[in-house]
Amino acid sequence: DYLSKKEAIRDNAVIMLIKFLITLEPSEILLAGIDGYSHEVEQNYTEPNLILYTKSSVLDAMNAGLNYELEILSKQIRISFLTKSKYIKI
Repeated sequence: DYLSKKEAIRDNAVIMLIKFLITLEPSEILLAGIDGYSHEVEQNYTEPNLILYTKSSVLDAMNAGLNYELEILSKQIRISFLTKSKYIKI
């Protein structure tokens, strides 16, 4: 039940966490650091040794999937960003 229907983000941890939190019935969910995925791949990681190089089209699909899921989830619960999100809009 927690997996996304969008293949590009099927097992995205943030989406799965939000879906789980909704079952706990909070009044609001606050997000920080959910910036989306940059084409400048180094910006997506804090540790250089963790960098996985990914095609821009895959990153775009991941951003679109996050936008899609967050849009749907925001109809079930108020979702706010504590930090400005560069690629994600809801």
